[in-house]
This record gives sequence, C-alpha cells and structure tokens, in this order.
Amino acid sequence: MKILKGDFIEMLNKKTYEVLEGESCCGSEGELILVEVDDDNRHIGKAFEYHLTDGSPIFDVIR
Repeated sequence: MKILKGDFIEMLNKKTYEVLEGESCCGSEGELILVEVDDDNRHIGKAFEYHLTDGSPIFDVIR
C-alpha cells in the first residue's frame, strides 16, 4: 500500500491523519509528518513525525 503526501491514513484506533510530508512505497517503512483531522478534514492539534514499521496500525489509506 503506497502512502503519499496529501493522503489520509485511518488507524485501527479509528483516528484519521493527513500526511503533510513524506511517503512510503510499501506502507511498512518510512517517515511521515502527520496531523490528526476531524470528520470535516480540519486539522486537530499539532503535526508530528511518525515512523512506519511492519507493525504500524494502519487500517486504510484514502486518496
């Protein structure tokens, strides 16, 4: 699963994040800058760095 800047990532905890920077060609490794978004895709809180691993709890990637 490829992840690109501008994608939205839904995690297993049902929170959704927008990818502000970075990308991953396989979805299991890489570094992304994420920010949580609400149901209207408005940013909640501050952006943070997220390190993808094989065990990352990603449920879905939305373009």
